[in-house]
Amino acid sequence: NRKLLVAGESILSLCLFASDVSQTEGVSYVVVFDLDNDQYWLSKASALEQGDLSMTVGIGALYEATEEGEETEATLEDLTTTRASGVIGQAKKLVQAVDLAMTQVDRDQLVNTLDAGMEYVQFGIGGAAEPASIYLVNVEGRAIVIDIPRDASRSVVRKLSEDEVTSLGLDALQL
Repeated sequence: NRKLLVAGESILSLCLFASDVSQTEGVSYVVVFDLDNDQYWLSKASALEQGDLSMTVGIGALYEATEEGEETEATLEDLTTTRASGVIGQAKKLVQAVDLAMTQVDRDQLVNTLDAGMEYVQFGIGGAAEPASIYLVNVEGRAIVIDIPRDASRSVVRKLSEDEVTSLGLDALQL
């Protein structure tokens, strides 16, 4: 149960950091979730233009396009220019007993629910987030949700009741 809460707090911390850095640097960021490999990381939102979320990890997290649509080459020097330099593109793996089970992201008033593949939550230049819920489960069948409202500073981690776990179908997941 403790590992589950620590994992939730770690994801929440990265989301709050993304919101804060988006405000202070005037650059949109995303937190990418790889549900198949139980990983998540921070990337510049411009990296989404590559069309493949798996390209947003590592140096690909710094991808930018010029006004003419030409790609610019990211270099190691780019890593030292922002507050996010220590964490951008660095995949964080959840502990073995915890599973990144499901995401629900509200994009333009359409909620996208995924339990496999990759998803992201965007934090705009003003720090506003795409409303989202990130669900984690552990081997004991307990679950938590990281609720991210548009005002990301109000994000919380909360335990789910057994009824919520069942109604969401999280009880059927196998780690």
